[in-house]
Amino acid sequence: YWSQTAQRIQAQVAQASPALPKESIVVTGFPYRFETKITGFRVQTSTGFVFQASRFVAVASPFNLNLWALEGALEPQLKLPGGPMRPLQASDLKASLRYKDGQLARFSLTFEALQAGAADPSGLGPAPWRTGAGGIHLIADPQDASRLAFALDLKALELSALPEGPAAILGAKIDHLRLTGPISQGQTLLQSTKAWAQAQ
Repeated sequence: YWSQTAQRIQAQVAQASPALPKESIVVTGFPYRFETKITGFRVQTSTGFVFQASRFVAVASPFNLNLWALEGALEPQLKLPGGPMRPLQASDLKASLRYKDGQLARFSLTFEALQAGAADPSGLGPAPWRTGAGGIHLIADPQDASRLAFALDLKALELSALPEGPAAILGAKIDHLRLTGPISQGQTLLQSTKAWAQAQ
C-alpha cells in the first residue's frame, strides 16, 4: 500500500508540474507518513509574478491523504511584477492543504511576520517590504466547484515604495489590508503550474 501510494503521489506532482525533472520529486517517510520533497520549484505567471524555492517539503498521514501540512520551504523567493527577486523570511509560518473529491477544499497560510528582501547597507539596493501578522486563504466555492474564494489579510504592512497610480493615496504604510474575491476557474489553475503560468 505505502509504495503504491508513494508512486501515485510522485506521478500526480510530476503531472501538475511538467517543467520539473521527475527525479526532483521524492516521496519518503515509510511507514508512518508520506513526506514529499520537491527540489528546484519555480512558477511564473504571464503577468510577472514569480515564486521559487530550492526545496519544498509537505507531509501527510497514510490515514488522511486529503490533508497536507507544509514542513519547510528552503530559500523561498518572491518576485512581484516589475520588481526584483526577493528572499522571503517568515516568523511562525504555518500552511496546510485540504482536498475533497480530488479538488482543493481549502488552502491556508498564516504567519506572525513576513519580510521580502533585505535592507541594503549601502542604501542603493531595493528596500524590503514587510508585514505583521497575516494570512492567505483559498476556499472552494460551495456554489460552483470550479471557483475559489480568495482572502488576503495583512496587518502593519510596510511597502518598499509608494504604490503606483490611484493606490498611491494609501501610502507606503497600511495599518490593515484585506482583499477578498472569487477566482473563476480557480480549480483549473491549481491542477497544473503550466495553467497557472498562463493566468492573467
